[in-house]
Amino acid sequence: MNFEKAVLCAVLEEPEAFLELVPQLDEDDFADPRHRSIWTCLKRLMHERERPDAVRIVEMVNLGRIKAEMAYIDELRAYLPSIGEYSTKGAPRWAEHVKERARKRRIRDSLSLVLHEAQNESMSADAVLASAMSALTAHETRNDSDGFIPLSEVRQEFEERLAEWLEGRSIDKEETGFPRLDHRIGGGLAKGHLYVLGGRPGSFKTGFAWLIMKNIAQAVLKEGKGGCVAFASLEMKRVDIVLRAVCAEALVDSTKLEAGQLSAAEKRRVRRVTEEILKLPVRIYDGIATSEFLHWQTLNMMAHEDVRLLVIDFAEMVADKNKNEEQRVSDIFRAAKEIAKVRNIPVMILSQLSRNVERTTSRIPGLQDLRWGGAGEAVADNVWFAYFPWMYQARGETIQVPPDLGFHSLDTEYGSGREVKEKVNKSKWFLIIAKSRYGGLGHVKFNVVPEYTLIVDYDEQTERDGVVHLKPATEDEF
Repeated sequence: MNFEKAVLCAVLEEPEAFLELVPQLDEDDFADPRHRSIWTCLKRLMHERERPDAVRIVEMVNLGRIKAEMAYIDELRAYLPSIGEYSTKGAPRWAEHVKERARKRRIRDSLSLVLHEAQNESMSADAVLASAMSALTAHETRNDSDGFIPLSEVRQEFEERLAEWLEGRSIDKEETGFPRLDHRIGGGLAKGHLYVLGGRPGSFKTGFAWLIMKNIAQAVLKEGKGGCVAFASLEMKRVDIVLRAVCAEALVDSTKLEAGQLSAAEKRRVRRVTEEILKLPVRIYDGIATSEFLHWQTLNMMAHEDVRLLVIDFAEMVADKNKNEEQRVSDIFRAAKEIAKVRNIPVMILSQLSRNVERTTSRIPGLQDLRWGGAGEAVADNVWFAYFPWMYQARGETIQVPPDLGFHSLDTEYGSGREVKEKVNKSKWFLIIAKSRYGGLGHVKFNVVPEYTLIVDYDEQTERDGVVHLKPATEDEF
């Protein structure tokens, strides 16, 4: 069966069917150039608000506006009886076949081009591989939207989600493992959403992102249904990531561990924690990567297991090429959003802040402080900032908190206009929510233990004299 002819025949027989097929097919989905011309003509007629029937097409042929013979139009109109038991109601199904064959055709063309590039001695193997990934990913992520649909057709999908929400379950959400944060953001990280986490060096943004990854990975293990968390660490090597994770969990100082100065009890804790950490379903990539490479790798992982979260550390290290640095970083944010939306997973991308935040009296970051981050602010569903006031005090700096911050108790916490060194201790860490698709803006307060790079939910009972007192698990538990 010639599906292209069948689709055109159905449209000529029942022009109303064209409106249903327009969102599904493009001109270049047709292999036969005559069919492409006719489809272009049909779209033009629709644009001109004219009935897309055979008579008008023949008129356009006579005017020379498309390259098709009148005889072929008649042939198409006569094709429907030859289909046999099929009727024009099968047009959407035939269009799917046309679309599928078009995708295969494009993939073949792309692979032919890659084979040609592979024979070019001036191109490196990495460049050829990047070209192949770019082409194949582009075909894989073609937009198959159904176009505009009435709200009534959203009923079933919405009511399924509404039932989950009313029962208090977090549908399409990944709980971060921090209850106060999950409560603030509507139950957890939303699938299909892009989260930008910005912070100055030393503000524990990577440490916080790791703790979210670890918590989700532990939940995956507990569920026993498979799945993983993906971490593209473009700054830290994988061994350093594991070192930091082990030290935080075992409550040991990494400098003491590397210097061989741990006690016997600490050594036992490290060995036990190491085994637990290495069992987590976390996939780490610590090489050089472009956004296209990360998208392709995510696609490969999803072919074998459910990717519950992708974290990219950090945006400015992604190796996309562009003469303009601002445009390069902007493209990276857009690519991260595309991965989240197309793959329907939460994506968190970390970002450095500009030095401008250091020139403010409070050092509290805002959207304007994202480095080259105009696109990050625009495309992100949520923008968070890591704010650790004590790191400025540790450097001997004096900062002031203005009276009107717009972050609720943050002002009263420190006192209007008071010096931070008088009020802030090293145990307080804030996640500032500067943009949120769901929920309000504000901040979530945490406790932090800097020497272990450990962040925990805020608890007044664990904090005394500006220090978080955490008791390690018993040796039997380790």
